[in-house]
Amino acid sequence: MKPRPLFVQLFGSYLVITVILLFVFIFVAGTTFKNFYHDRISDDLRARAELVKDQFLYNLSIKYYSKLQDSAVQLGSASNTRISIIAPDGTVLADSIDDPSKMETQKDKPEIISALQTELGINTRYSPIKNEDLLYVATLIKDAEQVIGVLRLGVPITSLNQTLWNIYMQLALGGVGCAILIGLLSWFVSRKMSNPLEEIKNTAEKIASGDFSSHLQFKASATLEVQRLGSSINEMAVQLEKRIDTILEQKSELDAVFSSMSEGVLTVDLQNKIQHMNQSAAKILKADKVMSRKRPYDEVISQPEVLAYIKDALAKDFVEEQEVKLFDTKKHTLRLRGSPLKRGNKEKTGVVIVINDITEIVLAEKQRRDFVTNVSHELRTPLTSIQGFAETLLNPAVNDPGEMRKFIEIIHRHATRLGALIEDILALSRLEKDAESNQITLSLGDIKTSVENAVDICSEKAKKQNIQIITRCPDKIEIKMNPHLLEQAIVNLIDNALKYSETNTQIEVEVSVSDLNEIRIDVIDHGTGIQQKHLDRLFERFYRIDKARTRAVGGTGLGLAIVKHVAVAHGGRVDVWSELGKGSKFTIYIPKVS
Repeated sequence: MKPRPLFVQLFGSYLVITVILLFVFIFVAGTTFKNFYHDRISDDLRARAELVKDQFLYNLSIKYYSKLQDSAVQLGSASNTRISIIAPDGTVLADSIDDPSKMETQKDKPEIISALQTELGINTRYSPIKNEDLLYVATLIKDAEQVIGVLRLGVPITSLNQTLWNIYMQLALGGVGCAILIGLLSWFVSRKMSNPLEEIKNTAEKIASGDFSSHLQFKASATLEVQRLGSSINEMAVQLEKRIDTILEQKSELDAVFSSMSEGVLTVDLQNKIQHMNQSAAKILKADKVMSRKRPYDEVISQPEVLAYIKDALAKDFVEEQEVKLFDTKKHTLRLRGSPLKRGNKEKTGVVIVINDITEIVLAEKQRRDFVTNVSHELRTPLTSIQGFAETLLNPAVNDPGEMRKFIEIIHRHATRLGALIEDILALSRLEKDAESNQITLSLGDIKTSVENAVDICSEKAKKQNIQIITRCPDKIEIKMNPHLLEQAIVNLIDNALKYSETNTQIEVEVSVSDLNEIRIDVIDHGTGIQQKHLDRLFERFYRIDKARTRAVGGTGLGLAIVKHVAVAHGGRVDVWSELGKGSKFTIYIPKVS
């Protein structure tokens, strides 16, 4: 059932109680008046009966019934009272308004029966002769203690009924007036009690909707309880606003931390639905952060390895950290850590999954291992040769000067290669160290000077191979650079081109401004070219397309790696283009000074 307002309940209750009380009052008052008038008439008839019964005693005792009839008629007419003389057996001996001989026996009338039993009988009933209600009072007529008859007096009570009706009408009119007055008073009291509660309700609804500026203010006439309730609600609003502000501040901080984390974080409830996912997780899992909320995780996440881990974490109370490899184009490696989410009662509500993309770490670790392996291998080869030929020279049997010179030249060649390798390793190490500690100093300078110096360094070697180096570099192109490092990078590119170019060819060194407003340094050769499958890895340490040829031309496998690190140290990048049979083009891009 729909709840009713307090005003309706109070006013309705007051009104119902008032009406009931008025009806009870009218009924009690009417009954009291009726009984009062009835008793007065009864007493009056008893007094009359006592006054006139002696007048009927003599005629009744001698059975002079005609005279008895005349007396009844005479007295009844004079007093407007019906007078009846009835024998003990119920026979009517005289009656003031009817012929006694035609009247039926009265022995079964209640007032007659009561009078014969108790000497007094009173009864009210309808009289067909008078065509109205009469009140009868019957008393005994005795002669020497012997009952010789019953005297019955009766009077109409029409006037009594009319009087009672008038009284009832007056009471009713008074009751209606009282009801209206009490109703108005009830309305006023109910409204006075319900208005503060209505105001409290409206203010509470505003507070519930987030309007904490709403406050209750009651008049001094308001009840103490209402004022206390209003004060409590006002205090509750203030405290609630403070707590919500604290919660929002904490949520904002958590959201900021959550969003700025490099680790991917997502939470999944026991209904397998994603509750939260930060931007890092969305990026790693290639999912939509907004659209993923409240959706089943297996509809959002497509990686089977991650799905299996989440399923396992939901099913168990504890799940170990796990590394998974994704079979995508870049072969990402993820580290997954799962922890249960619990309420205060320790009931599990879901899991939180932390995702670390450790692809770069794994790759760096692999490169480190490969670097150590390659360095060991590159060092072992010349050292083994040097050791072998040195032991040969120590053999007394070898005393031919020409043979000894040949061995010494081999030792020198390997020692030179070993020195070049160590120098490149140290150069690369210094580059990485200085880049990490921001110790590489860049200053504004003309790039043409570095290009010309690099060409001069390589010109002697180019002449020996009958290779012409053509330089195209506009004047006054200034960039922020480290002249020594940039010169080394260009030397490495030219040297690399010389190693893989045929004699009687050209190498071009060209400086220009790219469409992206970058300074572009191109080193172009017309050698054998490089297969496409090798291009992505050319700038890795110790990566060689043809290891035998690289060693034959004196390469260490670190030259292009140094070029890449120099470009990155200048805020730039490297690129390569090549086609078999046509040659290659290595490019360094460096940001232009605004």
